[in-house]
Amino acid sequence: MNPKIKCAVLMISFNGVQDAIESIESFESQNHLIEKFILLDNGSNKENKTLLKSYHHSKTEIIDHPNNLGFAAGFNLLFEHGLKNLDSDYFLILNNDTIATPTLIESLLSIAEPNKIISPMILWNTDKETVIQSAGEFDFSMMKMKNKYEGLNHKDVPSGPHEIGQTDGCCFLIHRSWLEKGHKFKEDFFMYYEDVEFFLNLRNKGVSFIYQADAILYHKEYGSSGDRHTPSPLRNYYFFRNRFMMTQQFHSFFKRWRVYWTIFNLAREAHQLQIKSSPEAAKAIYTAIIHFFIGIKNKGPYPK
Repeated sequence: MNPKIKCAVLMISFNGVQDAIESIESFESQNHLIEKFILLDNGSNKENKTLLKSYHHSKTEIIDHPNNLGFAAGFNLLFEHGLKNLDSDYFLILNNDTIATPTLIESLLSIAEPNKIISPMILWNTDKETVIQSAGEFDFSMMKMKNKYEGLNHKDVPSGPHEIGQTDGCCFLIHRSWLEKGHKFKEDFFMYYEDVEFFLNLRNKGVSFIYQADAILYHKEYGSSGDRHTPSPLRNYYFFRNRFMMTQQFHSFFKRWRVYWTIFNLAREAHQLQIKSSPEAAKAIYTAIIHFFIGIKNKGPYPK
């Protein structure tokens, strides 16, 4: 690893300041490799704002925003701020509900090249053994990831770097040159699938995606939209609406409508499973579909 390489960590928090603080503190042994942490508070509540004001860290800059910009617009703001104010060669895009292992940054930077986006192995924080992230190939017929390692015990994943078709937005290292060229998240997505769209466009420009199994990150998952086992109106709304948006963007007319029908049937199955136990979450699925087809481009909290 070139000792002159500089890295900055970009992070967003929405009512998850304590998670963000724990994440930043987990990098303590790696601070010499990090120029700056930039944390954007995305319109959190009063309790979180108070906690944020009391937090001081020598390498952390906090941007306090009054509104929830979502993942896409929030990170675009951080991209612009980082390019303007930092000299870092690379930016690590990171979810706030994550815990770094001691060699995470070193392992990512050891294979860093400008035309590569590098992601670590991400493990479920509750057991610290199970691989949970989306990494593999993107299936355009279903508009979803074909995950190569998800569900495996980390010991069953071969060590070292592996080239993959795409990763997810929880944690990835990107060279600043791609951001300087104007690449950013599409803000219409607000949250979910904005990373997929971003990566597909970069892949078309010649970027390759590397899964670095020797770099490990623990993820609490769904910190701002509920836990993975409980249906969420917010998560349902943007997951299904944005899947239709992706189909519209990447498929021509006849193929598009076949994929629309596939996604609608998956949405109907999810609605039927959730209607009794989580009626608001179930309702959000059909609201998302209706909003997509009548052209409502909501970019904010789920519109009840």
